[in-house]
Amino acid sequence: MLFAVLEQARAFPGRVALMDRDRREGGDDRPRLRRLQTLRRWTAEANLPLVVNQRCDLAAAVDADGVQLPERGLTVEAVRRAFPALGIGRSCHSREGLLRAAEAGADWATLAPIFTPTSKPLPAGVTPLGDKGFREATEGLPLPTFALGGITAQNACKLSRVAVIGAVLLDESPAEALIRLLETT
Repeated sequence: MLFAVLEQARAFPGRVALMDRDRREGGDDRPRLRRLQTLRRWTAEANLPLVVNQRCDLAAAVDADGVQLPERGLTVEAVRRAFPALGIGRSCHSREGLLRAAEAGADWATLAPIFTPTSKPLPAGVTPLGDKGFREATEGLPLPTFALGGITAQNACKLSRVAVIGAVLLDESPAEALIRLLETT
């Protein structure tokens, strides 16, 4: 299924990147490394960027284009020193987080949740920012920021940059869902 979706992405050069978000902790990293090696071969052939969530070591091991750091994770500066070839993104949840990411030298950021996610429940007490909240949080920032959380083809048109999981992967036809989403942004 994933490769069918990525095959559709070839038609939109420069508009799609793949992020591996496997968050399982502990255990054996070898299955994830093998999957990342396969994804890197495919994304390199398709000329699509590959970003690895949280794991700089695995990103470097497969020659990924970047790593996505959690808001309270490793510092951008430390990762830049240790892995100078990696682009660095930061996951953020507020304007203050975005400002810190920009100040630290992140190359991009995600801001979440914008809407209620379709791929997982919201943590207790968390309220989605909405498209207006996204615009207010990113206004005047030089940091490219991607809206994440509950993004669909219907609401993506209200946002400048989006990152999706459920809107594509949980759809009955993921490849078609990607096309619908890209046509609206």
